[in-house]
Amino acid sequence: QTTSEVIPNLSMYWAPSMYIVKDGTYYLVPSTARTYYRITHRPDEEDKLSRVHPYPPFLQMILGDASRKTAWESDETTRDNIRWTLIGLNRASTNYLDHGDWSYLIDNPLVATVPTLEMNMNFPECLRAKPDGLPRTKSPDFRSHVAYIQDWDPVRQSFCPASHPIQIPMLNLLIRYELDAMRDLLGQETVNDVRNWRLSTGDSTGAGGHADFVNGWPEDMMR
Repeated sequence: QTTSEVIPNLSMYWAPSMYIVKDGTYYLVPSTARTYYRITHRPDEEDKLSRVHPYPPFLQMILGDASRKTAWESDETTRDNIRWTLIGLNRASTNYLDHGDWSYLIDNPLVATVPTLEMNMNFPECLRAKPDGLPRTKSPDFRSHVAYIQDWDPVRQSFCPASHPIQIPMLNLLIRYELDAMRDLLGQETVNDVRNWRLSTGDSTGAGGHADFVNGWPEDMMR
């Protein structure tokens, strides 16, 4: 069985729940998920397209650090592409380095104007190859077999680094936390105060945002 709107998609996606704390009690925030599969290209130069492969069966990926409970420092730039956005308001103007936790939302009046908070996650697009050329689908740390794209390499005709030469579609996973539903329950003042927000890991900063993915797409549907 699947909760996907596309019935053949048996992939598994996981992300943390969010809570609002009031008077010591944790209230679960309703959430939904949307997935988008995108292909990186150079829109200004149509010939800058590297070969994109379908996801291999049972590909596994982990994004983010579930153990983290402190906000990001400005010099911590080696991290996954996870950012927090306000639906319909600032997706285009945010990035994972400046908006990778909730710091920028504290005492930000824009929080009160939107119904939904989003955890916006981009998974890596490049896979390491086995000696026989087939893609690796997992690694002991669930990370080293994948890598993010780089600048276009005109010699290799690819966006992927030589260490991870197999390009796949980029999974963009959006987890939407419905703040409006909580405002009706707990009041505007409590919900709009970011200091009352918690992830299910206990993180109060948003820097501990993370997600898991196990591919269950039929390979012929991704060609």
